Amino acid sequence: QLGDDVVVEAYAYVSKDAKIGNNVVIKQGARILSDTTIGDHSRVFSYAIVGDIPQDISYKEEQKSGVVIGKNATIREFATINSGTAKGDGFTRIGDNAFIMAYSHIAHD
Repeated sequence: QLGDDVVVEAYAYVSKDAKIGNNVVIKQGARILSDTTIGDHSRVFSYAIVGDIPQDISYKEEQKSGVVIGKNATIREFATINSGTAKGDGFTRIGDNAFIMAYSHIAHD
């Protein structure tokens, strides 16, 4: 589900289960996976990966999990944000106006 005025550049991937807000830019090579929600006016830069499975040995594929990112968020190049685990509610949550710098890793929950 794509909002209004969304830009998805060449070689970027957006999962069929993702929800992308209005005026979001997803740069070249970025990957938006699984049940990911990205708020309005956010930017995901080249080769960032959002919503891949968590790096947690307790995770089971059948668990519902995802990522929720607020409005006006900036996710810079090569950052990774993994989905949540059953230890929490299954979702990794990033608030409004977040700035995730290049090469940062947010594991889960």
